[in-house]
Amino acid sequence: MTPSAGRQRGFVLALTIVVLAAVAVAATFIAERVRVALDVARADRDATEFLVAAQSQRAEVLFRSATEPRVRNALGAVMLDGRAYRVGDRMWLSLMDARGLLNLNAADAATVQRFVAGFGLPAQQVSALTDVLLDFRDDDDLRRLNGAERDDYVRLGLAPPRNGPFESPTEVQFLPAWRDATALWKDGADDAIGLHGVSQINPNTASATVLRALPGIDASTAEQLVRQRDAGLNIAPLVMQLTTAAGAGGLYSPVTTVPSDTLVVTQWAERPGWALRYAVTHTPNSDYGPWRIEYVYRISSPRTRGDVPLPPILTGEARPSPAFVLPGGGS
Repeated sequence: MTPSAGRQRGFVLALTIVVLAAVAVAATFIAERVRVALDVARADRDATEFLVAAQSQRAEVLFRSATEPRVRNALGAVMLDGRAYRVGDRMWLSLMDARGLLNLNAADAATVQRFVAGFGLPAQQVSALTDVLLDFRDDDDLRRLNGAERDDYVRLGLAPPRNGPFESPTEVQFLPAWRDATALWKDGADDAIGLHGVSQINPNTASATVLRALPGIDASTAEQLVRQRDAGLNIAPLVMQLTTAAGAGGLYSPVTTVPSDTLVVTQWAERPGWALRYAVTHTPNSDYGPWRIEYVYRISSPRTRGDVPLPPILTGEARPSPAFVLPGGGS
């Protein structure tokens, strides 16, 4: 074999190896693209199926919110304390009385301070969070000591404060000071805030996180009150006693035992991995309809996965009525 032939064979072998390597790389690239495309398609399918089922469920929630009796802590037979109910085999639902939440549009400075201090934040940060929130919603450009007004927002590259009420609970997470308060969001502050109802808090539906925003109730007392409530005890009289002893009773009591006309609804499933949250207000005297959707937004799926199935909701005459039903699922 001549040297020239040997070089040719070596060249062919090298070229073959290069081609095979290129084919392997291309095949790997194509396989990865196909895998990503399939993952995206599955995610789109899961999201579509969830939204279809959630829309059907929402229609039932709207109807029930307008027709079922609303008592101390329940809508018919469904509790309004944010507990998770299983709907069929694939979804969960929670209903929350808006008066069981901290109302960002109505809470006074002292209540906001107690709320954020309950997360173990230092006094300086508590003061900043309180002042920034109040500066955002008041109708002037006067800056509180630790607050923020238009110039502060511009310096941070943010849209200026509205100088009016919040329109969605998510807005507060983007305010100066609040967007950096990771301890709040890590510990579930977003599940404890709302926009509607009154400044008063309903102890029959509020979580321990919200109860400790009331005067005279610390974190351990709030946890104990929730345990007693879950055991069937009416804790409202005790909460009123504690707040009155702290100097907050009487005509301007921060406590109410009447649920709000607004419910905060959360719907989620194992997939697509996020949840829908919206507020619906019962408006029987409105010219536009018996209810109004206040806002809708996405959140991460709640960690809670309740095993209690959603109970059939009873009418005022205690006649069985259809339960929440999902397409392809149980009641």
